[in-house]
Amino acid sequence: LVFLIPKYSARISSESRKVIKYSNKELPLYVTSRQVVSEQTAKTVTSLLARSISSDKNTLNLDKYTVAAKTGTSRKPNKNGIGYSKYVYTSAVGYFPATNPKIIVYVVIDSPKTGADWGGTIASPVLKEIILSAGKILNIPSDK
Repeated sequence: LVFLIPKYSARISSESRKVIKYSNKELPLYVTSRQVVSEQTAKTVTSLLARSISSDKNTLNLDKYTVAAKTGTSRKPNKNGIGYSKYVYTSAVGYFPATNPKIIVYVVIDSPKTGADWGGTIASPVLKEIILSAGKILNIPSDK
């Protein structure tokens, strides 16, 4: 795993509110990277994450890609910073193809209104659709 600070190919101008794409010459000015875990640790974590969603019933068990992912649910703090509200954040983060990652996606749903409010039931379906769309748009080959 490599830590990147940050790697954007585009930004939104605060003045014009338009997307400004960085040139290849500008990109290195915005990218800093360093290795944060060993290659073996990265492979182990990827294997664990991919196996955790490999059941047939898991939303992220896709026909085309092996996905390494983790879901989460957390209580939303009260606005005054003391205690927690009745609302939650649900999330799912994943990268694919797990065998040779090209994309990482993080989905957070703030205070979902429908269904069981868990990361696996609310955020995972959104992550799945983003993965399938990004894979198609970017022509990422299947790893299965």
